[in-house]
Amino acid sequence: MRDVGKNIRDLRQGRGLTQDELAERLFVSRQTVSNYELGRTRPDIDMLEKLAQVLETDLNTLLYGPPDREEKRRVLKKKLLRLLIAAGIGLSLLALYLYLYPLAMAYSGRTYDNRPKYLVAAFLRPATWLGLGWALMQGLSCFTALTPFSGKAAKWVRAGLVTLLIFYLFSVVFITAVLYIPGLNPIASGPFKGLYGMLFYMGMYTIRAPAAVLILGAALWMVGFAKETKGIKGSLV
Repeated sequence: MRDVGKNIRDLRQGRGLTQDELAERLFVSRQTVSNYELGRTRPDIDMLEKLAQVLETDLNTLLYGPPDREEKRRVLKKKLLRLLIAAGIGLSLLALYLYLYPLAMAYSGRTYDNRPKYLVAAFLRPATWLGLGWALMQGLSCFTALTPFSGKAAKWVRAGLVTLLIFYLFSVVFITAVLYIPGLNPIASGPFKGLYGMLFYMGMYTIRAPAAVLILGAALWMVGFAKETKGIKGSLV
């Protein structure tokens, strides 16, 4: 209990928050947070609950410090399990892509129909690299002190990345509809020609630049796209 100020400081720094940012979330002054951390004053029970919520931890960790070695071992096992799941999904998508893409290429060579080749590349290739980028960061978090960012900036970056993913998925679905539904073909040369061209080239760039999607998957992890809510709060997926 006597180290509660140190625990607040360590948890705050672990979340990448400044004293000003923590104070803003608690609706108190920066000086109040500083006094807590220096042990000049102690938060009451209501403030302790707010601190635990904002710092994404529990009262035991806030009052008595990080969990013991056995608890850390359990958290590491959970992280390793999530690493195996992420890597398994990424590698499965890669195997599926490596199997289907040659078939689509052969089909295109026989029929001069490039649509299946485009769809396989547009859906599976980005999904593969996205999953592997996520798995890479998850692996690093298992063996280093790497943790996702938090705070307002991370929230806005996360929203932007999710919007980008949704926009890309929409572009692929939109182009697929134009390619396979004859009644929509005029869209490609009508009033929406500009939109069609933008979405098409966005999809083609993503197909040809897997490193960009790998970085996107890593970035989503870094801004805390998903969080572990069981065990020690604040342990990130």
